[in-house]
Amino acid sequence: MSRIRPFLTLFFAFWLGAALQLAAAPHMTIAGAAPDILLIVALSSAVFFQPTIGAVLGFVGGLLHGGVAGADTSSLTISSTLVSYAAGYVSRLDLDVRPWYVGLVVLAGTVVSHLLLMIPAPPPETWPYLRATIVAAMYNGVLAIPLYALMRRTLRPKVN
Repeated sequence: MSRIRPFLTLFFAFWLGAALQLAAAPHMTIAGAAPDILLIVALSSAVFFQPTIGAVLGFVGGLLHGGVAGADTSSLTISSTLVSYAAGYVSRLDLDVRPWYVGLVVLAGTVVSHLLLMIPAPPPETWPYLRATIVAAMYNGVLAIPLYALMRRTLRPKVN
């Protein structure tokens, strides 16, 4: 049961994240920025695993987000995969990872992900997009803190 528990936790987190991304995120805007719930799930869970598994989690999150939003899945998938791969390096650090630290990782990952999304499809107005990116990054970082605290119990490796 202990080997399947993390898989079930991630499956449920991505499933619930996709449902919330579709149904709730458009109604949760603050200053014109909505949270990217699937990116929060991918980055918050990537800090528990090695970078390659983090990349897989980012790929799943980006693919789900593109499918739910009806958007171009390639750019969402690539940007989410890259930032989740980078977030996976947190597991290699010899730190006692705290929830606020994961909030900062998600904040930085959101900024980088949105900047990467600008490359294939530049927005018509750059400054409003960057302002919305900063607000969304702060929003995502705050939402990542309780998510990490919830997921830590099932995804944290046991220390003997």
